[in-house]
Amino acid sequence: LRKNPVVIQVSQGRSGSTLTGTMMLEKHPACGWYIDELVMVIYRQGLAIEFEDQTIAAELVMNATQCDFSNKVLWNQTEVTKWFTKRDRFANPESPKPKETFDIDAMERKCKALLRSEPPKGVCLKEIRFLEHTDQLIDAAKRLQIPTTVLFLMRDPRGSAMSQLWNYPKLRFKKDKDLSKMGAELIAEHCKAGLSDLSAVRASPKQVQAIQICFEDFLSDAKGALTTVYEQVPLFRDWPLVGTGNIGLIPKEVAEFGASHSGSWNASHGGGKGAERRLFDSSDNDHSDSQQHNNQAKHRPYKKGHKFDGKEKPKIEGGKELAWGKVDHPFSTDISRATKVDSWKTLYLEGKKYGGMRREWLDNAACRQLREKSAC
Repeated sequence: LRKNPVVIQVSQGRSGSTLTGTMMLEKHPACGWYIDELVMVIYRQGLAIEFEDQTIAAELVMNATQCDFSNKVLWNQTEVTKWFTKRDRFANPESPKPKETFDIDAMERKCKALLRSEPPKGVCLKEIRFLEHTDQLIDAAKRLQIPTTVLFLMRDPRGSAMSQLWNYPKLRFKKDKDLSKMGAELIAEHCKAGLSDLSAVRASPKQVQAIQICFEDFLSDAKGALTTVYEQVPLFRDWPLVGTGNIGLIPKEVAEFGASHSGSWNASHGGGKGAERRLFDSSDNDHSDSQQHNNQAKHRPYKKGHKFDGKEKPKIEGGKELAWGKVDHPFSTDISRATKVDSWKTLYLEGKKYGGMRREWLDNAACRQLREKSAC
């Protein structure tokens, strides 16, 4: 009985997963169906609770890749459309898909069509909410005998932690916050989770392919990083590339997206359509210097009446409100908040308020083990 091959990228939040997932997976023609954070729908519907045992969530996700839409609590049209439309607008702010794309019947037809596709296509997913539960995802794939590749994306934990401090509202807007203490606690959590997930990847059974990939590799050489991944994953390695515009194993669809959205891409293959648009080109300024609205990249819509640091949302000429906000912090990696992603390093190294994070990174046992075991 034929099963849909699956490629799933898992990572921590603020790790560059939206950029890499969209470029590496969604744009590849071998990915016949791309699912962005189905686990959040599972949480919203109360079928599993974040940070607890994720056996149920992992099984629901893997069953979905094989066109099992039988759980009517999960596959609620209103909730599914609401979430996936929001995620798509976040990942593709310039060209969001119509809501009809996320009609459950349409997704089921798309999934089942993959079972008959020639050459074989697969289901590709991106998830950031299997934190410390990657082992259960791998176990589900093995138990259900689904041909699966897990791509464990890791960004320098300090960069992810810095991004969370400035992006997550519960951290950013916390009253009387002690950044040194918060940073220390956050980096300890990142190291603990990263070590757990990396250990699961290293111990993956032969039935499930598991690979660690590094965001910084995409940052320095997107073409090389993509080629390395595509060489290792059968779904991509065996895909028959035809026509012009391809770069080695990289389809033209991926190449064009890379030229538009990856700053390193220009240097690695000489440009192309949209090459003048660079992702990582904004200011290095600390967010606290009130430079958050200077970048012109699109951001997720403001909620009605929402304020940033007491400031009303910006206006354009004539006083008309902007439909989309602008960048409001400097450590992000994804398409809709284009910034110079490595700018966290200067602040981390020089800022007194990050002293606790620096000490924890050096002294914490999980952080030490992670530095020793990680390929990143």
